[in-house]
Amino acid sequence: SAVARSIVATDGYAGLYRGLTPTLCAVAPFLGIQQACYDSVKRLSLDAGLTPSVPLFMGCSMTAGALAQTVVYPLDLIRRRVQMCAAGGGAASASALADATWLASLRNVFAQEGTRGAFAGITPTYAKVIPSVMITKTVADSLIAYGDKHGWRD
Repeated sequence: SAVARSIVATDGYAGLYRGLTPTLCAVAPFLGIQQACYDSVKRLSLDAGLTPSVPLFMGCSMTAGALAQTVVYPLDLIRRRVQMCAAGGGAASASALADATWLASLRNVFAQEGTRGAFAGITPTYAKVIPSVMITKTVADSLIAYGDKHGWRD
């Protein structure tokens, strides 16, 4: 497309991967935190006497998705800002991203904008992530429970 050609012409092929490092550094922790939180909340709920059910799975997954996204959100923010600055649409963020590394940029965001700035825009992200995690985890656990009930693991 014209956008890809423009990026390659301006920044070379490396420009197509701008923001990849913070993205990769956010994916593994997100998945790890999400799974650990989900398993812990579900185990606590079951130990408290709750019956495995779709509402239980949904509640556990909502909690897990929200917690995991909150932890990794600043990295996602840096990724988006790096990509927007590269596209010429992020002049307001340019000073925070002046350093060459994403980690230095993250430190600058916290220093210049505080915690509030590092989590700016998290609400729409919750609206995307929480339903996604909820559906994935609920369907997975429902299928596992169904399979256990019908002897699929035997």
